[in-house]
Amino acid sequence: MTVARRLTSFKVRGIPIVLRLRSRPGRGWSRDQSGLCTRTSRGFTVDILLTRPEREVLEVLIHELLHAAYWDLDEHAVAETADDIAGILWRLGWRCNGGERPDRASRRGDGAVG
Repeated sequence: MTVARRLTSFKVRGIPIVLRLRSRPGRGWSRDQSGLCTRTSRGFTVDILLTRPEREVLEVLIHELLHAAYWDLDEHAVAETADDIAGILWRLGWRCNGGERPDRASRRGDGAVG
């Protein structure tokens, strides 16, 4: 999977977030864990494991960003919402393409969409 690694920090709801895209699980992660949102003194750090299937990476990214944006939401609400949003984006054709513009990806003919 190709991923645009340029975007490493941004804000959601005005909250600073540092994004770390990982090729292996973090120290202390459970076997089935694909991401983690950690509160820091400056905002949040979101770690995403990229070795999972694309659809799962999308869902986990949304899931962890929801935790950062709405720290007080319970896990069930975050999981259900992230899965719903990821499903909609997936059906609309979202695929990770390394930041390439969707119109170029469609000309390539590989079905990748931004």
